[in-house]
Amino acid sequence: MNREQIEELFERSKNDRAIIVGSEVRQLCTLALRGLEAQWQPIETAPKDGSCFLACSGSWQTVCHWHRAAESWATNGPLYSLYPPDEPPTHWMPLPPAHGAKEPT
Repeated sequence: MNREQIEELFERSKNDRAIIVGSEVRQLCTLALRGLEAQWQPIETAPKDGSCFLACSGSWQTVCHWHRAAESWATNGPLYSLYPPDEPPTHWMPLPPAHGAKEPT
């Protein structure tokens, strides 16, 4: 089952007349989507709202975000920098929740 199929099933479950079945399907779909989001995704799908995420290229990985003013991916570390055009990030994934943080419901 791919992401689009899971999202479609989730939306259909909201209108399910069997409330118990619908809520269980929604819960399963939520868990499945979290699993898909925890995988490496193409950088073209990364958020450009300034939020941080894990990014990688062929030879590195680090936490970064989209820098709107520079229109480029930027690192978040002590050596803050923009990525060189010869090795920009190719993939990304969301950061896990902080240890002890409550999961959104």
